[in-house]
Amino acid sequence: MYPFPPKDEIVFLVGDTLTAVCLNPSNVNFIFESGSCINAEYAIAHEMSADVSHRYDVQQTLGPGPLYFHQLVGKQVLNLVVAETTLKLEFDNGEALIIEGDIGPYESGQISRGKLGEPDFIFIVF
Repeated sequence: MYPFPPKDEIVFLVGDTLTAVCLNPSNVNFIFESGSCINAEYAIAHEMSADVSHRYDVQQTLGPGPLYFHQLVGKQVLNLVVAETTLKLEFDNGEALIIEGDIGPYESGQISRGKLGEPDFIFIVF
């Protein structure tokens, strides 16, 4: 739907620890220790090394790709690399999670922090 926001708008993810990955029929939720959440509805890649990557298209049938996400649970985000249609989270174990978006009429996901009504609440659609 929209490009990813600039890094300075989502820098709150840096230093946070991934605590849960929830697989749903139409999305994958990445939940962090602070309560922040990324809801991915398009495609995701898990880079395990320079030579090994597992891509998962959320809109396609469920395959083995998302089973690798559990390896990032308990890992801390060290850096973000943001482009128009990708958000790369680099973790402290050297692996990365690349969330893909799509510029078009439908949402590709959301990034949130805090709770509705709280002063630090953020809800970003991509």
